[in-house]
Amino acid sequence: MMAGSKSHASRFSTGLLLLGGAGALLALLDFLSRQLSSLVMLDLGVYLASSYALATRANPWDAAQLTRIAHAQGYLPEGISVLGLWTPPTAQVFLLPLTLLPVAWAKALYLLVTTGLVLSLTVLTRSWWKTLTGRELLGVVLSFPPFLALLVWGQITGWMVLGYVLFVLWAGQKRDLAAGLSLLWLSFKPHLVLGVWLWIAIWIVRQQRWKIAAGALGGLAVTLALATLINPAWPGYYLQTWLAPPLVYEASSLFRLLAHVFPAWPWVQFSGMALLVAGTVYWGLRQGDALAIRPTGDWLLALSVIAAPYGWCYDQVILWPFFVGVVDRWRSHPLLRFFIYPGVAGLSVLYYLQFFQTLGNNDVRFFWFPWALLGSGVLPHIVDKGKGGC
Repeated sequence: MMAGSKSHASRFSTGLLLLGGAGALLALLDFLSRQLSSLVMLDLGVYLASSYALATRANPWDAAQLTRIAHAQGYLPEGISVLGLWTPPTAQVFLLPLTLLPVAWAKALYLLVTTGLVLSLTVLTRSWWKTLTGRELLGVVLSFPPFLALLVWGQITGWMVLGYVLFVLWAGQKRDLAAGLSLLWLSFKPHLVLGVWLWIAIWIVRQQRWKIAAGALGGLAVTLALATLINPAWPGYYLQTWLAPPLVYEASSLFRLLAHVFPAWPWVQFSGMALLVAGTVYWGLRQGDALAIRPTGDWLLALSVIAAPYGWCYDQVILWPFFVGVVDRWRSHPLLRFFIYPGVAGLSVLYYLQFFQTLGNNDVRFFWFPWALLGSGVLPHIVDKGKGGC
C-alpha cells in the first residue's frame, strides 16, 4: 500500500512538473513571439516564404514571387526584398511545418530550437577534445561569433553541422542507416561542404559501408518525393533558377570576391571548388586503408567553406568542429598554449566588432575568418616541424 502510494505520488509530481514545464515553455514562446515580431531573422523569413511557395505550388526560388509572399504573409517587413535563393528543396520540406504557425510564433520557436541546437553541438562534440574542460568549452562557444550570426539571422547552416557531428558519432557506433540519414542535413547547402561529401563518399566505398549510402540516398529520395507530391513543378523551377543570369552580390568568400574584382573572369568564382575536388580525391586515394573521417573531415569543413563560390558570415558556423579542434591543439601545445587566450580573444573581438558594426550586411568583410582559422590550424605543425629541424 505504501509502495503504491509513493508510486502514485511520484507520477503525480512528474505530471505537475511536465505541466508546469509546458506552461513555462508556452509563456516563453508568447514572450519571444512579441519581442521577435520586429526582430530581423530575415533569412528565416526568406526560407519560410520559399516553403510556403512550395506548399502553394508557386516557384520556391523566384525572387519576385518570394518577395510578394514574404510581404503578404508577414515573413519580411515591407521594403525588404529577396535577393535570390538556391537552396535545394530538402530545406523547404524541413521548414514546412513552421509555415502552419503565426509568423511571430514560428520565429520564437525557431530561435529556441536553434539555441538548443547550439547547446547540443557543444555536448555532442565534447568527447572529441580531451584537454578542454566544460567551462573552457563554454568559453569557446561564446568565442565563436558565427553562432550569434546563426541565431540573429535565423539560418539553417547549424543543422548541417549537426548532420556532420551525428554522422561521425553514429558511423563510429555502426548505426549505419541513422548515419546515412543524418547526411540529409548536409544537403541544405551542399556547396559549403563539397569536400566533406567527397571524403565521405570515398570512405564509404573504401570501408564498404553500403548501409550508410542506402540511408543517405533513401532519405534524399523520400524528401524529394515528398517535395514532388507537394509541388510537382519544383524540378523545372529549380532548373530555371540555375539557368538564370548570375546575380551581382557581395559574399564572405574569397573566390566570390575575386569574381567581383575580375568581372571578365566569371569562372574564377568556381576555381576554388575545382581545386578542392581535385585535392580531396587525390588525398583520399593516397590514404589507402588508413582512411578515416576525422580529423580530415574537420579540415575539409574549413577548406570547403574557403573554396565555396559564395557564402555569408552565418555560413561560417560550419567551421565549429575545426575551430574547437584548433583551440584544443593550441591548448595542449607546449609553446602555443601561452598564446591561446589572447589569440581566441583577438579573433572573436574583431569578428564581433565587425558584426555589430554592419549586422552582416557587408559580408565581404568576413571572408578573412576561415583563412585565419586555417592558418591557426596549420601553425602548430609548422612550429613542430621547425623544432624538429633544429
